[in-house]
Amino acid sequence: MMEVLNFFTVHPMNNDNDISYVLDSDREWVNAHAQERVCGEPLNPPPSYKLWKGAGQAAQFREEQEQFSHSYPERIWTPKVKGIRYDHGNLEDVIDLLTVEPLTRQAFLPIFFPEDTGRHHGNRIPCTIGYHFIIRDGKIHTWYYARSIDATLHFRNDIYFANYLTNYIRKRLNFRSSAPDIEAGNLTINIANLHCSKALYGALNKF
Repeated sequence: MMEVLNFFTVHPMNNDNDISYVLDSDREWVNAHAQERVCGEPLNPPPSYKLWKGAGQAAQFREEQEQFSHSYPERIWTPKVKGIRYDHGNLEDVIDLLTVEPLTRQAFLPIFFPEDTGRHHGNRIPCTIGYHFIIRDGKIHTWYYARSIDATLHFRNDIYFANYLTNYIRKRLNFRSSAPDIEAGNLTINIANLHCSKALYGALNKF
């Protein structure tokens, strides 16, 4: 395994959800799954997983109730269950906060939950820690934090998912505003461990 610790990059986003940089073999799944992430329902399993080229491998991680240990729609649209002191929030709460306080520094959407800490349940845990959204000078910028990403299998897709999610929020905010003018800004990516197998290392020069 080849790996880089503390990987950091800034990627300009666009308003059109440009999918051209996603590998051809991934595009059908990526487009379907991006829509599932903003569908408003905590889908688990998300139906699009059958379109993914790794569906056969993923299927082995399904539990007795035919669900995965987690899914992104499930984390993004988590039900309003009781936390330590308050009810859990979800993407709708992030959008509400940005609507009321456009200049807030607190619009964070967690994907990694306390139940993942220590992996005590013995199952897979999310690669994504969360997304942070900040609006400045008419643009919405996103910070994407991840604990671990495979450079050849998922990195391009994760850029698209972050851009798609940002545009979903941007469009919702513009729809609510009397003067809609927010545009997509920059995507800042922080990955603790960016890696790929030695067998696929040569494919990185195609990025």
